[in-house]
Amino acid sequence: MTHRVFTFNGRSSDATAIDAKTGNVITASIPVGGKPEFSQVDGKGHVYANIEDKNEIIEIDAKNALVAKRYSIAPCDSPSGLAIDPKKGLLYSVCENKTMIISDPSAGKVVGTAPIGPGTDGVAFDDGYAFSANGGDGTITMVGETGPGKFEPVATIQTQRGARTIASDQKAHKLYLPAAEYGRRAPTRTARRGVAAGGG
Repeated sequence: MTHRVFTFNGRSSDATAIDAKTGNVITASIPVGGKPEFSQVDGKGHVYANIEDKNEIIEIDAKNALVAKRYSIAPCDSPSGLAIDPKKGLLYSVCENKTMIISDPSAGKVVGTAPIGPGTDGVAFDDGYAFSANGGDGTITMVGETGPGKFEPVATIQTQRGARTIASDQKAHKLYLPAAEYGRRAPTRTARRGVAAGGG
């Protein structure tokens, strides 16, 4: 374990490495070659991140604070959320074109794809399954490996429209999705709906 914190900076297309014990910046700018999105770690000194505008995944060597590898995750378009299967070491990327990409970072290649819902931003992994939060239609697509190297949706779970980020409690096997309740649409064409007051 390197005891380092990495931030991924979309506007400057780089990452920053920070010493978690002292708070000191180790490397202020690690060029990542595009706009980074969600990231994951494998507990073995590797940090992975989707590069949204390049349709790639990068691997950062945490100890040396540099990009050690990058590979394409085509046919993905604009990957955002990223989850990891800690046992098999596979990565799950969710993409704007309603596709989940399963890739093997050690081999640097895509090993499977699965259809998901629209408007996704986040993905979580729990107990052998990946869960894509589809804010466009208010669902979760549950994806599993139904055969050797074959990944498919196995269930659709209803949530709430607009709920597109997700986290999992892997001990309790629960999924959490933040969402807002929207007020009535304003009468003008250009006005956006506001978030409703109150709640609880």
